[in-house]
Amino acid sequence: MNFKYDIPDNVIFGRGRVNEIGKIASKHGKKAFIITGKNSSKRSGLLGRVETYLKESNIEFVIFNKLINNCDINEVENAYEFARYEKCNIIIGIGGGSSLDFAKMVCWLSSKKEEFPLILIPTTCGSGSEANKLIPIIDLEKNSDNLYEFQKNMKIISIIDSECMMTMSRVLLCITGSEVFFNNIIVCIASKDKYIKDRALYALKMTEKHLLLLYNGNDDPNSWDKITFASLIAGMGNESISFNKIYMMIYTIQKHKNIDYGKCMAAIIPSIIEEIRTNYKDEYLKIARIFEDICGDSLTNYINQFMNNLNLNIKISACNLEKEDIKCITKKLVSYLNV
Repeated sequence: MNFKYDIPDNVIFGRGRVNEIGKIASKHGKKAFIITGKNSSKRSGLLGRVETYLKESNIEFVIFNKLINNCDINEVENAYEFARYEKCNIIIGIGGGSSLDFAKMVCWLSSKKEEFPLILIPTTCGSGSEANKLIPIIDLEKNSDNLYEFQKNMKIISIIDSECMMTMSRVLLCITGSEVFFNNIIVCIASKDKYIKDRALYALKMTEKHLLLLYNGNDDPNSWDKITFASLIAGMGNESISFNKIYMMIYTIQKHKNIDYGKCMAAIIPSIIEEIRTNYKDEYLKIARIFEDICGDSLTNYINQFMNNLNLNIKISACNLEKEDIKCITKKLVSYLNV
């Protein structure tokens, strides 16, 4: 599977396409500011490969790997000033959602003074950050959270290579895979774009099939392609709905309950499905039909079993949440889908 399309600017998809990073970067700058996690991309060998490809194209680079989860605007400003000090003129983000979001935030900040082109290389599925222009901006000092959108003229290039995902642990794969599943459910319900909505339904079926295959030890490259593509669809869809409110609500839960996004979603998906059944009957039935549940009576049970098969039957109590919390969260989340 190989293709190229323009959302937000360029998405380059396919196995082995990270090898093109040097040629791509050379069209946009001479010195790269590489933003990545502390250890994972180095341990997997991906960072070393990127360094080699950049050197082959005569691109200098500086590595910034001092990331924290849900980093705030002050951390972003420090990174931006470091990039300016090093006279970098292109940003490369490598890693999961936190690394990519951080890179997007640095690029967003640069747009106020100068404009750094941005290249994103995801190493996990789930967030879909590489496929949209949404940026979480968090100010820990002011205890405020907001989601902004890139300026339309900012240059973003995403290189989505499923081989970069294959070093994920089975646990991380399941957690981020459940994010793909949840995000596509939200897109199926809330998107006004029929094309994206139909793709999200297709992505749901792909996730259900291929995530289980990968979890059970079948490392078929085609399955990695499918999961990577499903994550891309979710990321595209997030920009077409009011995902900002949903994202920030989930972030608030993470912050106060000290749990990650995927586990939080695994805990509350059954409640969300039941709320959807009540308020979005047509969309509920469409989702049920792709799992061959024509009447929709057993969709919640089916999804519970799917989560069990991934060892993600996470109890509400394990997330420091009460049943009343879940009811409140679910109703508020579903209300955002109509905005």
